[in-house]
Amino acid sequence: MRKDILYKIKLFCLTQLGIIPEGDYCHSKNRDKVCRYWSLRADLPYRENGYCAFLDKSDWEINEELGMLEGWDREGIFVSSMSAHDLQASLLWDQCKEC
Repeated sequence: MRKDILYKIKLFCLTQLGIIPEGDYCHSKNRDKVCRYWSLRADLPYRENGYCAFLDKSDWEINEELGMLEGWDREGIFVSSMSAHDLQASLLWDQCKEC
């Protein structure tokens, strides 16, 4: 079976079991349940520090795949390694799903 089909089956099952919340966010509609796979990484800059254990990726890795690494670190210093501002940025840090 193809890898993308297995991924979709696993995601569907975890959503149906309530392990991954339904919808566009990493939490339930009333925010009383956060996805067990979501977290923030202290070692990455602000707005690049969302992490999904289900995907095994952080905002940093997703943005790197998209060709964009930029954000504010914890000291308020702007960090940028590329200038591809027309590319979409990952919003895991804000609990927006990437799965």
